[in-house]
Amino acid sequence: MKLLYGTTNLAKINYLKKLLKDENIEIISLEDLKIASSPEETGNTPLENALIKAKFYSQFFDCVICQDSGLYFNDYDLDDKIQPGLYIRRVNKKVLNDEELLSYYSGLAKKHGGKILAHYVDGFAIIKNQKIF
Repeated sequence: MKLLYGTTNLAKINYLKKLLKDENIEIISLEDLKIASSPEETGNTPLENALIKAKFYSQFFDCVICQDSGLYFNDYDLDDKIQPGLYIRRVNKKVLNDEELLSYYSGLAKKHGGKILAHYVDGFAIIKNQKIF
């Protein structure tokens, strides 16, 4: 069975390939299918965004998996403006590169006594033959 992973993140693709290496599942990428377009992620949760992406990429392939994540600081309300939520790399309307990301979150931790506890919330959606799982 072939499964399209709707992401451009090579680390995520390689991780899923490693997880499924003993299964009869071949993971293919957007690059493999020369898919350059992507949906606008307008959801309010990781699951909503995963579903948006899966529905979009299902027009190109019959079996698709998509994922989205949100980062949340444990000691703050979910609606506190400090929460990255779905915008882990986007701060003040700027998309951060790896170096800027590390600097930003290190600075936040420093402002909060040297550490700030957080957790990820992940949403996954699979569409096979137009059926959502």
